Amino acid sequence: MRLSIKIVSALIATAAISLLIWSGTGPTLATLFGPGFGVVEAQSARPQYTDWSAIEPVTAFNTVANELPNAISHDGLRFYFFRNGDIYVSNRPDRNSDWGAPVALPATINLPPPSVETNAFETTDGHWLYFGSTRSGGLGGSDIWVSWRKNVHDDQGWQPAVNLSAVNTAGFENGPALVENEETGMTELYFAASPCAAAPCPAGTGTQAFADLYMSILGPGGFETPELLASLSDPTHHDGKPWVLRGDRELFFESYRLGPPPMSTGGAIFMSTRPSGDQPWGDPAVTLVGPSNPGSPGDRWLTTPVLSRDALTLYVGVNQTGTDIGDIYEAHREKVTGSR
Repeated sequence: MRLSIKIVSALIATAAISLLIWSGTGPTLATLFGPGFGVVEAQSARPQYTDWSAIEPVTAFNTVANELPNAISHDGLRFYFFRNGDIYVSNRPDRNSDWGAPVALPATINLPPPSVETNAFETTDGHWLYFGSTRSGGLGGSDIWVSWRKNVHDDQGWQPAVNLSAVNTAGFENGPALVENEETGMTELYFAASPCAAAPCPAGTGTQAFADLYMSILGPGGFETPELLASLSDPTHHDGKPWVLRGDRELFFESYRLGPPPMSTGGAIFMSTRPSGDQPWGDPAVTLVGPSNPGSPGDRWLTTPVLSRDALTLYVGVNQTGTDIGDIYEAHREKVTGSR
């Protein structure tokens, strides 16, 4: 039965993309045809891993500017990151090669200041880009937007972005991650949000500092009303930038719950697991912390996790009190048992 669901999902995705290319309508049909459908390999056993290595800077991305990781493509050949208010991408010819010189995404994605674009996420098929933006024309201070491109190898081919109004509010929405649940066959959008009913948001709500984790299912009529992932969220602290892997069985996210509320220092990377995609997420636990004690002078805290598809490389943003605002680091681990 699972194989049948996967085949049907793949056929739907192929037909939807073909129609989009033929019609030239681009992202306006995103909520009708389910962008980013893809087949995920069946899991026969839960892999076991070594501990994460010490984090090391990724020199290909870091400058004196503020850089934070956004996403890595499904094939591992494109890396998206934030730099001083814009989204950049770096390419490599294969997974064993070094990353190339980063280039900024086009003006259809990166708008002039004061607009800030960040947390780009490329779907499995490479045709869709979800990202957060504070641009005008949205519903709140920060919204999730989506763009489409015809050629998956054209980093400058992204079309004008469309507001994903089904999940946005007058509050804060950002950090999108789209995944197909291999157990249910449903496409799920994970993101961080601090919603409020109407603008302007009441004091203390609708801001990044008070964000929690949410998930919206893509149904026949588009994305459904998002649900709060209460078991993963700390109502007194910021939780954000979810990253889901392994057929909807591992979820990484940033949380500031180790430091003073709601969001200052003390950011760390947390992880939650579950036995299958139709089960609730387990209690989150710290998986990676900075080199010093949270909240102490010189504290280096970690944010914005991005995990490679093989689950062996974890990219994180590193912020340090009083010095560099943000740099991109990576940690590595090895698989000990299990199959993938």
